[in-house]
Order: sequence, then structure tokens, then C-alpha cells
Amino acid sequence: MESLYDLEGKGFVSVWAGNFSSREEFDKFFEEEIGENDDASAPPNKFAEDIGFGFYDHDFQEADFSDAGSQPLENLLDGFFHSDSYAAEAAERAKNLGITEANAAVVLVDYKYSGQTKTDSPFKFIGTFPYQ
Repeated sequence: MESLYDLEGKGFVSVWAGNFSSREEFDKFFEEEIGENDDASAPPNKFAEDIGFGFYDHDFQEADFSDAGSQPLENLLDGFFHSDSYAAEAAERAKNLGITEANAAVVLVDYKYSGQTKTDSPFKFIGTFPYQ
């Protein structure tokens, strides 16, 4: 199981976009699931499980759900960490992947994701982008 600290990615963000039926469903996706064993290599939540992570530091993650409904990714990323330097490129990549709108986004800062997100995940990996 990969860890956020396994790959060099200073100066990059990894971006996911998705759709959830409600804020409750979104919040549950990020709810900590610490088992009886407290195994640090086990995924702490459903998002980590879907992207193939064990432990990761939440200080490097931004995630948001839009109560206003689905919208273009560029709008959804507005206000995320240094989003002005990568949001337009991420939105264009999302369009190329067939994703025109979403109501949720996740950004991992200083990380170059190269794994495979589970195909049944509500999040789709958009790409890794440099930030300034």
C-alpha cells in the first residue's frame, strides 16, 4: 500500500473530481475508520482506500463538496491551495476525460499521484499539475 510520503512531489498537486448525492455521503467518504488494530498502513478512510493509500497527513489534503450542485471543475477548485496556477489546466484535462461538471473535488498538495483510482470510486483522477 502506497503512502503519501513514498513519492516526491514538491511543487505539484494531484487533483480528483467527483459527484456525491449529498454532503452526508461526501463527509462519510472521508470519515476516519480506525480499526481495533490501529494499523498505520491501513487506509484511514474510503478516499484513501479508493486511491490505494495507507496513512496520509491530512495537512496535505483539501477536499470540498459544493452545496450549490455540480459545476465546472475550474469553479469548484476556486479557493483551493494555489488553484489559480492549475485550475484551468485541470478543468481542460477533466473535459478531455469526459468530466464537464462535478460537485466535489480533492487536491493533495506536494504529491505526484501515479496510481489507479478504483473504477467504482465516485472520484476520478484528473491529473498532477505544477503549482506556483
